[in-house]
Amino acid sequence: MALAILGLDMKLPSTLSWQLRWSLRLQPWLERLHLVPSHAAVARWPVARRKAIKPPAWMTYPSPASVRTQRETIATADGPLELKWFRTSDMQKPAILFTHGGGWVAGGLDALDYLCANLCDRLGVAVVAVDYRLAPDDRFPAALYDCYAALEWVAARASGPIVVIGDSAGGNLTAALCLLARERGGPAIAQQTLIYPTLDATLRSPSMSMDMPGATLKQMAAVVQYYLGDHDREDPLASPIHAKDHSGLPPALIITAGLDLLRDDGSRYAQCLRDAGVSVRYANYPDMLHGFLSHAKLCAGAPGVLAEIVDEIRPYLVPAPAA
Repeated sequence: MALAILGLDMKLPSTLSWQLRWSLRLQPWLERLHLVPSHAAVARWPVARRKAIKPPAWMTYPSPASVRTQRETIATADGPLELKWFRTSDMQKPAILFTHGGGWVAGGLDALDYLCANLCDRLGVAVVAVDYRLAPDDRFPAALYDCYAALEWVAARASGPIVVIGDSAGGNLTAALCLLARERGGPAIAQQTLIYPTLDATLRSPSMSMDMPGATLKQMAAVVQYYLGDHDREDPLASPIHAKDHSGLPPALIITAGLDLLRDDGSRYAQCLRDAGVSVRYANYPDMLHGFLSHAKLCAGAPGVLAEIVDEIRPYLVPAPAA
C-alpha cells in the first residue's frame, strides 16, 4: 500500500535501466520537495541557463574522435543566430540540419552532441545544429524563422541534398520547416526525420489521455502555452498535422515511443503524409519513453534507433552508384 501511495509500484518496461525506472518513480516527489526543478520552474530560468541544459555524459554515448565541432554566428533578418558544425574535415559541406528538442523552452547547441556527431561520422557529411530562440521570451514563430534562416545558410553551402532532423519540439519545428520551405519555394529538402515529434498543439491525439511516466497532459499544455501564447493552435506551422495539404513534402522517417503522450501525433502525421502521396516510414518503439535518445545508455533500444536513422537517410545523401 505504501509503495502504491508513493507511486513506487509504477510498472515500467524492463528495457529501461533500473536507474531510469527509479528516476521516473521518484521524479514527482523530488519535484514536490524542490530537489529537482519542475517544468514551470525551468521556464522561469534565464535563457542562458536554459540553453545550457543537456543530458549528462553518463546517459549518452561518446562522440566519435574523428568529429570536430565549430561554432559560427550568422546574420539573419531577426538578428545574430548561432550554429554548431559537426564535421570530419575542413572541406566537408553541410548536408544535415538538426533542430533540438526541449519543449521550445530549453536546450541549445549541445543538447544532443553525440547524435549529431554520430550522424556526421557514420554518414560522412557535415551536420549543423541551430540555436533557435526559446519561449516564452520569444514565442512562435521566432524559433521556426530561426530554423528557416539556418536552412537557407546550409543550402547556400551544401554541395548536395539536405536532410532535416529534429526531436520532440525540434521535430515540430522540422515538420513545420518543411511546410514553410514548400510555401516559400525552397530551399529544397530531400528528407525529414521526426523523432517523437510534437505535431498537434491542440493536444487531441488519443495517446494524450494515457497515464504515462515522465510527462503529463498538464505539462504538455504548459509548454504549448509558453510557445504559442494566444496564437491559433491549429495554425499548420504550429501544428503541422492541421495543414490542409501535405502533398509535395519531403519523404519522412517518423519515430515514436510507445510510452509517450505524443505517440499518436507521429502515427497520425504519418497517415496524413501517406494520404497525400508522400513516402513515409513510421517506426514505433513500444517499450520506450519520450526523449529516450537523451538517455540512450539507459534505454536498450536507443542504439538500434540511431542505426535505423542512419540507414533510412543514407540513400538521400549518398546516391547509389550507377549500374
